[in-house]
Amino acid sequence: MQCGRPYDGATAAPAGKANPETTAPSGAQPTQFKRGIAIAIAAAAVVLVAAVVALALFVLGSGDEASEVDDAGKTKTESVETKDEAKTESDTGDAEGTVGGFGMGSSSAAPSASDENAFIVGFDGDYPPFGYQADPGEDGYLADNGQTYTGFDLDLAAEVCNRNGWTLKVQPIDWDSKDAMLESGEITCVWNGFTYDNYQTQYAWSDPYMYNLQVVVVRADSGIYSLSDLAGKNVVTQDYSFAFDLLEYDDSYTAIAATFNGGGIGTVGSYTEAFDQLEQGAVDAVVCDSGTALQAMADHPDAFMQQDETLYVEHYAIAFAPGQEGMAQTVSDTLREMDADGFVEELCAKYEGDVAYSDWCLRN
Repeated sequence: MQCGRPYDGATAAPAGKANPETTAPSGAQPTQFKRGIAIAIAAAAVVLVAAVVALALFVLGSGDEASEVDDAGKTKTESVETKDEAKTESDTGDAEGTVGGFGMGSSSAAPSASDENAFIVGFDGDYPPFGYQADPGEDGYLADNGQTYTGFDLDLAAEVCNRNGWTLKVQPIDWDSKDAMLESGEITCVWNGFTYDNYQTQYAWSDPYMYNLQVVVVRADSGIYSLSDLAGKNVVTQDYSFAFDLLEYDDSYTAIAATFNGGGIGTVGSYTEAFDQLEQGAVDAVVCDSGTALQAMADHPDAFMQQDETLYVEHYAIAFAPGQEGMAQTVSDTLREMDADGFVEELCAKYEGDVAYSDWCLRN
């Protein structure tokens, strides 16, 4: 609405001329004069009403403009608040998903499993260098149990999530419960130095990404140098591990394994426990993955040694529930990209002495 001087409803008479309807002509009859007065009064009333209406419209128009300004101001404020809220939410999201170096770092809160983008990694929380509890002050990934974990496989998973827009959630598990948790959907995958076996059809496998060896670790002063030297010795491995299956079912080892511990293979809940027993002299040897062996020898310089004899050459892969072949392929493709752009080699250097880039087998 354009605003100007309000129209007063009257028609101005030309200069020097009287308005014939409001001025009584000379010699006019009284009735005519009264009629003229009545007309004049009516005209004045019309003018007054018109003026009031015009004034009201003007006031309303000004109010509308003021309202528009207020609304505009309010809209702008709301817009700023929305941006601030968005920034806060973004900052919060970054804090939860951001990790320093190699896409990792500390987080104040673990992502919720109800997040539809959550990628929940089930892993053995005591399986260095692939997944283990971080030292105080060390960057890592916060789990629901309040503990922070780190490791080579967790760092890989974090970068895969970063590149696919997923939210990493780490879930330490008992190794013997992995299948039930995978089937129930409590975890998205099992990713933690998991030996690939294409005969295990209860999983949708990623492509194998690392070579691995099954080896024997003994005390450096034990005098045990070969597999045959282990006959009748106390030998342990982890519960439900590939090493246990190898010794129990592979014809190459069942005979000597039957002599271990006075009648069979000894098992423990974790390799940390196994190497503690080895250091204390409670057992004579530990059968484990080569990466775990390297980590143990790094943690106990000059105390342990690995036998030259390799029991088995295998691969690591990531296990998903049946029906998740598409997810498994996406992860495999992302790992190939990470190798192609140098991320994997750089990450292996971070774990130098425990993980060798030469063992990486998933390449374009």
